[in-house]
Amino acid sequence: MRKRDRLKVLKLSPNILFFLILICAVHVITNRASSAELSRDQEQKIEKIALILSEELASRNIKGVTLKNFFDLRGRTGSFEKILSEKLRKALIKFSKRRFKVFTKDSEFIIKGTVIPYSEKNRFDLKIELIKIKTQSQDEEVLFTYTGIFKR
Repeated sequence: MRKRDRLKVLKLSPNILFFLILICAVHVITNRASSAELSRDQEQKIEKIALILSEELASRNIKGVTLKNFFDLRGRTGSFEKILSEKLRKALIKFSKRRFKVFTKDSEFIIKGTVIPYSEKNRFDLKIELIKIKTQSQDEEVLFTYTGIFKR
């Protein structure tokens, strides 16, 4: 390699290095947001809610349900709401015991969740609704509601 060719490589190196650092930084930030974990108390409450919901689904002989991502009072789904809904999805599948399926696409029955913060910032309500969608009119019928109080 000639001296002039080595200089061209050296001139590109800072740009390549900056690009690699940028990619690594984005990866770290993304993983932190998605790997935020719930506290042990929150995990236990999600498990309890999943058990209650699974029994409700089984008693109504519902064979399939879609679990929507949870949202806040403004209708937004943030990383915390996604984590809560994913934990509930996994717990529901665990407790289903093949009595029903949890879908990612729409079905006749859906589960919605709303995270409602308290003014103290260290608590929130999680309101869960089991809803039947009437296919002809697209009206919703709330079949079951559960609200749990969580500490942050």
